Amino acid sequence: MDTHKTDRRWQRTVSGVVVSLLCSTACSAINPVYDLALKPQTVTVKILAISTSIHQAFAGRQEVYLANISNRHEEGDQIVRLVDTYSLGNPIRRVLLADRRSFRMKVTRDPGCDLKGSLVYLGKNADIFDTNVSNAVAARSDETIPCYTVDHVATRLLK
Repeated sequence: MDTHKTDRRWQRTVSGVVVSLLCSTACSAINPVYDLALKPQTVTVKILAISTSIHQAFAGRQEVYLANISNRHEEGDQIVRLVDTYSLGNPIRRVLLADRRSFRMKVTRDPGCDLKGSLVYLGKNADIFDTNVSNAVAARSDETIPCYTVDHVATRLLK
């Protein structure tokens, strides 16, 4: 038997298996049944408070903010939860938050950490930068507060 032909058949078989595996993996990765495939969006953010609640994360440090966000495509501000997880670097400096500075952030919607307004916890150790935040959250006690994850590296201070 010709070893050259056997090698070619073997290569085709292995290539076919690899292509099949890659295709099935790629297809399942974009399947909306399993993955929402949400895209990051750039928004303007004003932090209202740092929540004392914790978002489940397996690595890194994190801050959970209550914030107003707005973007060019939607009218008005929206109160949201922002989960900023990072392994290197520091959180946003408190002095900038206390001064109510605005930030440009890249955020991605994460329905897995949405929370009803009545469940948002601002304990006595929470840093509240806008005294109206408690009233705003209480007014939305029956509504779902949408949650977004923050691209920590892409966060910028607006001038």
